[in-house]
Amino acid sequence: MSGGAWQWGNSLPQIDLGYLDQNTDIVTIAIGGNDARFSDIITRCLIPAITCPGDPGAHLDGKPMDLEVPRIIDEEVKPGLQETLAEIRTRAPKAQLVLMGYPPLIDGDCVPYLNQEEAAWMNDTVAPHLTAAMREAAKANDAIFVDPAKEFQGKAICGDPETIHGVVTSGRSEADNSAPLPSMKSFHPKVSGARLYADALERGLG
Repeated sequence: MSGGAWQWGNSLPQIDLGYLDQNTDIVTIAIGGNDARFSDIITRCLIPAITCPGDPGAHLDGKPMDLEVPRIIDEEVKPGLQETLAEIRTRAPKAQLVLMGYPPLIDGDCVPYLNQEEAAWMNDTVAPHLTAAMREAAKANDAIFVDPAKEFQGKAICGDPETIHGVVTSGRSEADNSAPLPSMKSFHPKVSGARLYADALERGLG
């Protein structure tokens, strides 16, 4: 948002980069995952001997994860999405606005310390809750919401083919995390996953 933190310390917020005006005809955006604390959730669930969300150690900011994650989505993520989409709509009133959702992340049992119970919670509870919030925010701002779950079915982490990275510890890019932290590619789409997102966008645009 305008006035927000600069990206990587040297770039204006995207909304202030000059792309939005009376001549803009389409805007696609994928936001919400960071604000929903995906990184913190995954980090906590990867800790050995802690099973999310029910174990005492499965918490965010000292609060039980099974209660805090839905609250964050409802009270922080959805209002933030609505504010962002409304501002885009104001700056580019003629544009077709498309909000891209997130697919379930796990399609198997290949990530160390992430058990089936945790994967099921993330896929069947957290992901649908976030999807519902994103869908409502899009509807409130006359935007198209595209759920890419169909394209990624059977092809997420541990899928065949796997189109989303699991935990990446090598092949780091410029400005990536330094070891021993995992690469920022972790739990993000591979090139083949980007193609699936494009397929979902094309489907959403009809």
